[in-house]
Amino acid sequence: MDSSRTNRRPLKQTKLSPRKWRKKPEKVEQAPKRKAPPPEPTWFDVDDEHNTNVYVTNLPLSLTEDEFVEFMQKCGLVMRDLSTGKMKVKLYIDPETKSFKGDALCTYIRIESVNLALQLLDGSDLKGNKVKLERAKFQMKGAFDPKLKPKKRKKKEREKLKRMQEKLFDWRPEKMRGERAKHEKVVILTNVFVPSMFDADVSLILEIQQDLREECSKCGTVKKVIMYDQHPEGVAQVNMKEPEEADAVVQLLNGRWFGKRKLFAEIWDGRTKYKIAETDSQITQRIEKWDKFLEGEESTANDGAQKTNTDN
Repeated sequence: MDSSRTNRRPLKQTKLSPRKWRKKPEKVEQAPKRKAPPPEPTWFDVDDEHNTNVYVTNLPLSLTEDEFVEFMQKCGLVMRDLSTGKMKVKLYIDPETKSFKGDALCTYIRIESVNLALQLLDGSDLKGNKVKLERAKFQMKGAFDPKLKPKKRKKKEREKLKRMQEKLFDWRPEKMRGERAKHEKVVILTNVFVPSMFDADVSLILEIQQDLREECSKCGTVKKVIMYDQHPEGVAQVNMKEPEEADAVVQLLNGRWFGKRKLFAEIWDGRTKYKIAETDSQITQRIEKWDKFLEGEESTANDGAQKTNTDN
C-alpha cells in the first residue's frame, strides 16, 4: 500500500443550506390593469323610490293647467319650480297643431303622493275621460349633450327649496272650528278727526290716541291704537286682546259723539288697508312738525324745572 495515499487526510464535506441551492425566482412583469370603461352617458337615471314624476294620459283636450294641478293635488302637493315659482307640471302640445295632446307630466314633492295617485287617480273619471297614470320613465333622445344636462343646485338653492317644502307641509288653518278669526279682534273707527286738525297742532294725535285707549279699555285689554292721521275719513284702529272685547268696543263707540264728531265703529274685514302713501315732501313736513313739537315739550320742561329751582 502506498504510504502517500494512507497519509492523505480526507476532504471535509460541507453541507450547503438548501436556500443556497435554490434559484431566485425571476420577476414576472404583470400587465397593467385596465380600467373599466366609463358608463355610457345618460340624461338622468332615477329609481322608483325617488321618482316623484307621474305621467298622465287620456286627459280631456279642453283641460287647463290649473285644472290639471287641482286634479293631481287630490293626492299630494305638487312641487314648485324654484326659479319661476310655477307648479312643476307640463301639458304636452302638438308642435304642428299647437293644441293639447291629452297627456301631461306632474312632479310631486313626496314619493307617497305618487303611490297614492297611482291607487286613487288611475282609471278615475275627469270630464268624461278615464285617465291613465303611471310612473314617468325618461329615455335619452339623440346624442348626449352635457350642456343640456340639468345643473346641480347650489347649497343656497337646496336650502331655499327645503324651507319652501317645509312651509307647505307645516300649513295649518287660520282658525279651528268654532274659533273666531284674528282680524275680528280689530276695531276700525271712522270720522274720528279731520287731517287738517294736525297741521296746526300735531300733539292732538297723541291726545286723541290716549283718549281712545282709555275709553276702549273699559271693554277689555287694549293692545294697540293706531292713528291714520293722513286718511281723509279720519280712521283710527284699535286692537283688542279678544274678539268679544272688540264686539263690546263697537257697541260702546258706534254712533257715539267724540269731540263734536259722530263716530262709526265696525270690526275690520281683514283686507282693507288704511295707510296713505306720502310723498317725500310730506314726510319732510311731518318730521319738521314733530321736531317743533318735541322742542316745545323740552323747553316747557326746562321752564318748569327753572321755576321749581327759583321757588326753592
